Amino acid sequence: MISRRSFAYMLARICKRDSSQVDSRKDAKDESSSPKAQVLLLVKSGDMGGAQRLISHQIREMGSVDFVFTLAYYERRSGNFASMLENQGVDCHFIGNKPSWAWPFRLRRLLRSAKYDIVHVHSPVIAAVARILLVASLPPRPPLLTTEHTPWQHYHPVTRMVTRLTSRLSSYTIAVSEEVFQSLRTVQLTKAETLIHGVPLCEIRKLRKSSSEVRLNLGLKESELVIGTVAHLRPPKGHDMLLTALQQISDRGIDFKYLVVGSGVRRGSLERLAGDLGIADKTLFLGGRDDAVSVMSVFDVFLFGSTYEGWPVAVMEALALGLPIVATRVGGIRQNLDDSKAAMLVPPRSPTAMADALESVMSSTVLRHKMGVHAMKESANYGSELSATRIREIYRRLLK
Repeated sequence: MISRRSFAYMLARICKRDSSQVDSRKDAKDESSSPKAQVLLLVKSGDMGGAQRLISHQIREMGSVDFVFTLAYYERRSGNFASMLENQGVDCHFIGNKPSWAWPFRLRRLLRSAKYDIVHVHSPVIAAVARILLVASLPPRPPLLTTEHTPWQHYHPVTRMVTRLTSRLSSYTIAVSEEVFQSLRTVQLTKAETLIHGVPLCEIRKLRKSSSEVRLNLGLKESELVIGTVAHLRPPKGHDMLLTALQQISDRGIDFKYLVVGSGVRRGSLERLAGDLGIADKTLFLGGRDDAVSVMSVFDVFLFGSTYEGWPVAVMEALALGLPIVATRVGGIRQNLDDSKAAMLVPPRSPTAMADALESVMSSTVLRHKMGVHAMKESANYGSELSATRIREIYRRLLK
């Protein structure tokens, strides 16, 4: 763990201006004449997650005509997200080689090595560093757009402090839910808005047609009732609580298969917990998968147990697939689904409430069908083309 003094010294070195530096950027007038704007996307991890899926949808919607995207990230395990983008022709830079604490220096070199018209950041730590680097650089500087995915009160205290100190250096800020937006008001940001992001609805809905084949590939019987979740294997995602709720469901005599899609350091401990609870034979840990949405197409019920959230991509994908949802009443889930007929919401950290809601949904084919119909209808509010249109407008305004 790097000390605060060392971190401060490192940032001071990064921010020290070199008086002999020659600015290689073209005149701002030339910038506007470029046929495609160059956008640098910054994110913490090169592995697939909610923010990464939003980025992939954005690139798909916006990258063909107006913009050229480049990705940089400083953490990776499988690197499956970055690999996917590279296969689509996106230039990706891993800046987290050893020593791991030196990635800010590599980010500085990347910012200097190419002319980016916009820097768009999706993670708080790399956002703070990028703001400082851009302020310390010679003009003209590219505008920096920040997308906030998590309410600030849930950040690590040091991350929260650095975010508050630097957030006003962003040219504009997007919050993915109203709760996230409210957390920004602690620093009274004036250039900010809530933008509900979306998912490619038509593409996702087509996956329902291949669900029987996916079931077969996963070794599932057509008659089996499948519950599933898609989330990183981290404590805030509430996997312990979900497993405890499913033990209660099993004890009530309800049979099921539980699929867990997601990677993370807690996989081993969660697998042991499933064994201790006596549901290991009912639980499949599938790891992080590029085809997560295809796997979701076999779910009969979508389960989500986070203790806090912005507006989860996986929940929007579940709606697009027409899945009944049982989830915790937190963040954007509460904001968007509290009055929904597609979902049953329960308090976080409450396995018994989760088990009761699950039993209601699992015991009634009619109820599951009705919730699925409502889910499909409500998903129309969360198409990726809607959010991409707004982001395109923000980009163009920043380029003026």
